[in-house]
Amino acid sequence: MENRFGLILTGGLAPEYHYIEGLFSLRPFIVAADSGLDTAIHYGCDPDLVVGDMDSLANLAALQEVDSSKVFRYPVDKDETDTELAVRLMHERGILDYILIGGGGGRMDHLFGLLALFDRESRPREWITHDARMIAVDSSMEFSGFLGATVSFFPIGRETCRMESSGLKWNLNGLIWKRGDVGISNKVISEPFSVEIKTGALLLVHHYGENTGDGGMNARE
Repeated sequence: MENRFGLILTGGLAPEYHYIEGLFSLRPFIVAADSGLDTAIHYGCDPDLVVGDMDSLANLAALQEVDSSKVFRYPVDKDETDTELAVRLMHERGILDYILIGGGGGRMDHLFGLLALFDRESRPREWITHDARMIAVDSSMEFSGFLGATVSFFPIGRETCRMESSGLKWNLNGLIWKRGDVGISNKVISEPFSVEIKTGALLLVHHYGENTGDGGMNARE
């Protein structure tokens, strides 16, 4: 398989297509998890695989339009969530670099289930909902398109997080964070801003509908 980048469309509220259309231009391998198929149809895209118990799919008839070889249907009573099944299918195809699309709103336990993926060794690169973008930061990364934005940081993974930053109102230099520590409502005061991870990893959270920074797809290592 040539492509080593994937998108997982999961249930819940998803971003407007114009916000993420650049991701589709990269020709990702796309897995729709359960009602993520509804999102795929809304976006006008044809997923490579569809997986789940289909208990929340709004239009079951749409499933009949998908090639049966692409559909992996599971019982409602199972040990993995539909999104976890989608991640497993990605991994089985050698795709470790993936972004979650959707998952906004809805049940709190589902939100925590998606968040837990960031504590795993092969975590998502990002998670993008209808109003927020979460970015895993585990190396030196520079961000543009966030000037004036409010951003928050949370340690993820098992390792103690040590980091430095530039371009933030309250810099992260020399901080040592363990699970349970938080950095809420920092401000981006110069463009671009950067975060350099010394050990561990952080989750950057930006609610892109609440301030001037649009948080465009402009993060790079």
